[in-house]
Amino acid sequence: MQHTPPEERARKAIEAFKEGNTHELRYQLALITPTPVIEASTAAFRALRDLRDLVEEGALHTDPSYLNLRDRWEERFAELRTAMRSTLDTTQP
Repeated sequence: MQHTPPEERARKAIEAFKEGNTHELRYQLALITPTPVIEASTAAFRALRDLRDLVEEGALHTDPSYLNLRDRWEERFAELRTAMRSTLDTTQP
């Protein structure tokens, strides 16, 4: 089995973070959403950034530290979705 070198994994993690426009999307949310969504967005962003940093440091997707941070990011992202859904007006037809 061939493994991707740590330097290449780090480069790809950084590239994916940038290409995903994470900063831009956060700022767009901050312009149009209420405070609870902004706070949830910030928490999700930070968890994703921490995950990226861990990969950049050489962690593998099987490392316990990676798995823990991935779980934390998934929890924060679920909280963001819940916060965003709570702002939707579902009373309109």
